[in-house]
Amino acid sequence: MLLQWEGVLLKHLRELAVNIGRRPTGSWNNQRAAAYLVDQLTASNLEVAQQPFPCLDWHRGEAVLVAPETKIPLRSADYSGPCDAKGPLVSIGTLTALQESCLRGSIVFLHGSLTAEALSPKNFRFYNPAAHQEILALLEEKQPAGIITPSLQSDQYISVIEDGDFSIPCAVIALDAVPALLHLAGSSVRLFIGSRRRASHGSNVLAKTGRQGPRAILTAHFDTKPDTPGALDNAVGTAALLTLAEYWQERPLTDSVELVFFNGEDYFSNPGETLYFDTVLQRPHDIRWAANVDGIGLRESSQGAAAFGWPAQWKTDLEQAYHQNGIVAMEPWQQGDHMLYVLNDIPTLAFTSVGIFDIVDSVVHTADDTLDLVEPTKVLQVVRCLDELVRKFV
Repeated sequence: MLLQWEGVLLKHLRELAVNIGRRPTGSWNNQRAAAYLVDQLTASNLEVAQQPFPCLDWHRGEAVLVAPETKIPLRSADYSGPCDAKGPLVSIGTLTALQESCLRGSIVFLHGSLTAEALSPKNFRFYNPAAHQEILALLEEKQPAGIITPSLQSDQYISVIEDGDFSIPCAVIALDAVPALLHLAGSSVRLFIGSRRRASHGSNVLAKTGRQGPRAILTAHFDTKPDTPGALDNAVGTAALLTLAEYWQERPLTDSVELVFFNGEDYFSNPGETLYFDTVLQRPHDIRWAANVDGIGLRESSQGAAAFGWPAQWKTDLEQAYHQNGIVAMEPWQQGDHMLYVLNDIPTLAFTSVGIFDIVDSVVHTADDTLDLVEPTKVLQVVRCLDELVRKFV
């Protein structure tokens, strides 16, 4: 692929990460992004369909804990409902303490072993430990008015509970403010969370060449976390596939290929992925292989890919495509949309930047995930590699 396609790529990147910007599932901007995908893919002469699903449109507001002589700033947990409640502040740090507590109407500070890691949302299908569900069920049974948890990182507000299906409002406190909060245990406090959520809808966008027979599937998600323009996560992957679609008008394919733009990878319950898993992937027999693209193009980073279940007879050609396009073979990782195909025993590739895992939550998922982080020529390395693989293995 020639360098003049950098202009096409930048057109899509700017539209998604700048003109549209933040694209959380269910938001107006998310719906704008879906409409943009439909328009661009239709213009590339692909057959386009959407998979609609219900979801929440959620907006963050101010969050604060108020005591008689102090105010402690908080951050509403993603997808939390609103709260304006007064009650005693109760500190709970173990499962036994939670089981034995009486919490109705109280403001609970949850910490210790209960907040050692993020808790899987109640209705998350793909990873849901019983221990996580026990904690959430006990909290809903005890009916506190609100919950505060410490951030999972010292330099960011990272929620322990991020679940729009969870009935109790939740907020996050910075780690350096925890001692002040513990000092208030037993006092009467007011918890205010000014978030808003309403019923909305989102959709996956699917496009195919129209040819029949075994097909390759290339995927990327186009939604973002609530507070980020999502350049690396994942305007780059989306723009890469849109660029391929335009390129294939100039150099048409002879075989069947499908592009899948997932909506919900950064949403608490992965509604788009779940819908796709329950519909399209119930008939996986005609899928020859799949590739997911997420987080490519990071400046000063190599571009890499991990292979899952890749047939031995294809490995030499795969290694050659990697070598020709500067792609580094990476060890497999388990988080991402590529796992939908892995779970169905479909040969799968997952493309990303080698250095992306070092900046998750510190840059990725934050307002700092802007186009300044993206090197278009590195994105085009992946685009070229995908084009070669599609022409070779379908």
